[in-house]
Amino acid sequence: MKNAPGSPPPVLRRGTFPRPDIRTGEDLFRLRHLDRSQWVVLGCPVEGLHFSKDTLDALNANGDDRILCEDLLRTIDWLETRLQSPDRLDGHASVSAADLDLASPDGKKLAETLQRILTNLGRGKDEAITLEDLANETALFSDARTNGDGVLPPAAAQSEDAQAAIEAILKLYGATADRTGENGVGRDTFTDFTGLAPKYLAWLLEASGQEAILPFQDKTHATYKAFSAARPLLDAWFDQCRLQQITARPDAATVPLQAFGDAEAFDFAKPIHPEHEATLAAFWETVLVPHFDGQPGTPLDRQAWAAIKTKFKAHGDWHSRNPDARLDSLDADTIEALLNPDVLKEIEDLFGQDKVIATELERMEELRKLLLFKRDLLAFARELAAMPGIYDPAESAIFQTGTLFLAGRKFHLCIHVDDPAKHAKLAAESGIFLLYCEILGGDQKRNIVAAVTDGTAQGLAVGRHGLFYDRSANEWKARVVRIVPQAISLKEGFLAPFQRLGELVASQFEKISSAREKKIHASLEKGFTDAEKQAATTKTGTAQSAQAPGIGGILAGGGVAFAALSSSLAFITTSLSKVDKVNFLYTAAGFLTVIILPSLFIVARKLRRRDLALLMDASGWAVNPRIRITGELNRRMTEKRKD
Repeated sequence: MKNAPGSPPPVLRRGTFPRPDIRTGEDLFRLRHLDRSQWVVLGCPVEGLHFSKDTLDALNANGDDRILCEDLLRTIDWLETRLQSPDRLDGHASVSAADLDLASPDGKKLAETLQRILTNLGRGKDEAITLEDLANETALFSDARTNGDGVLPPAAAQSEDAQAAIEAILKLYGATADRTGENGVGRDTFTDFTGLAPKYLAWLLEASGQEAILPFQDKTHATYKAFSAARPLLDAWFDQCRLQQITARPDAATVPLQAFGDAEAFDFAKPIHPEHEATLAAFWETVLVPHFDGQPGTPLDRQAWAAIKTKFKAHGDWHSRNPDARLDSLDADTIEALLNPDVLKEIEDLFGQDKVIATELERMEELRKLLLFKRDLLAFARELAAMPGIYDPAESAIFQTGTLFLAGRKFHLCIHVDDPAKHAKLAAESGIFLLYCEILGGDQKRNIVAAVTDGTAQGLAVGRHGLFYDRSANEWKARVVRIVPQAISLKEGFLAPFQRLGELVASQFEKISSAREKKIHASLEKGFTDAEKQAATTKTGTAQSAQAPGIGGILAGGGVAFAALSSSLAFITTSLSKVDKVNFLYTAAGFLTVIILPSLFIVARKLRRRDLALLMDASGWAVNPRIRITGELNRRMTEKRKD
């Protein structure tokens, strides 16, 4: 690459912390010389970012779902060997030969692939290609019979013989699915076949015309199979029979194949162990009867059994040298046809073409990455190294997932969250009032956290419902599931003493009202009780009415209470009217100094200590500086209802 910069980018102070100024491709390449302590972000999660997923996947080459500053620096080094100059990172998803460094081996290879693509698309050699062009594989490989995945389906071959050979091989060795799901033969399987089939054919021809190896001609294989199954059973039985003659106490735990007689002979007409009865019946019908003149009632003695084993010895030795038992279903003529040099060459050429296409696909993937980085890398690096979207009202940061509408307000600082409970443990240290919401959109369910940066906590409670709109304008139903209470604004601090005083007065008034209410209820009950007694007595009511107040007494008591309250208010008013205005101002100033100013100081201190970096750290970000929330950011991130 020409003109690669050798010094770090300039560092500006905008907002509450210094940050590198990344404006051009040259500034991007200067990040290699920037100390890690001067990066704003050292790493971030892939999930929850409002950015091109294809570009994020290309940056997340190791698949750990995190993008670190080292990943970005490796990408810059990768671009240096392919681009002609840093200025080619222009934000456009198109590339031409003029953008590539032809003096570099990597750049030259990409230029060759670019020229082949332009030729296949019918364009001039100086034109550019786009991401849409690379997505059209049908046009790029219109004349190709393979797709570069190392698997050949039968349809990939042109001749019928080659198609039949591929079909036969995949039946013998098993099929491998290609990238389209079609069954075919892989390169390793074909190599195994071409290496073992000639050996198998030579082994097969070795037995041709050899009576010792094939004593029963074409029946030998089936006969030997039945013999091999019965041999260990009969060998064991004859050994047990010999032991029976030697010792009077044989192993009683072992059930013999057949009961022992006086002679060492196995009688197929007598009862046989049920587990092995079928195996020995097949041996009788396949071996003894047709080839050794087996007669019903004629037992098999030790000498006859030894002769049978001798008969199969040459075949057994030959059979043990079988190079590949998977080919046993084929005869010599079929194998010779499969090993036809023309057929093998056609299949070999197809694998060669497939390898070329695989290489082209790898280079096309490199071109695709180059196009993605050419379009997006400068913007992503600006966010990772400088994070300009936090204090810039013209754009949103990539970690902002959308806007929450709740309680008549709009909350713009919303971040994706995997586990609200786990996230809240660290996020609470940020000093920011947080709303954790569960959002539902169709069959999808996610979690977000919204920062409350302005206004008051009035109307914010667990269980409240709202709407969430993501950055793509999709609507989600939202419900508050968790709240982390913190200071929100100075207004809240100013009103807090009055709210506490109001709560105190209200509680005292409730106590007084409750006591008065109890007295009134007691008086009412007493009055009704006395009235009932008066109605039931036959005495004159004059003397009794003087003793019991009844309803009149209750009303009189209420009047006295009202008069007492009125007199108290009159006393307070009279006392205040006698206070000098200057003394009143001093008293008010003292009230403000003693009550309100400490409250404002405490709230202001809490607001100043708020740190957005800790909130992001709880979401998996590694942020270097402290990110304070300024007054402008307060109002921009939380919009109150406009009346």
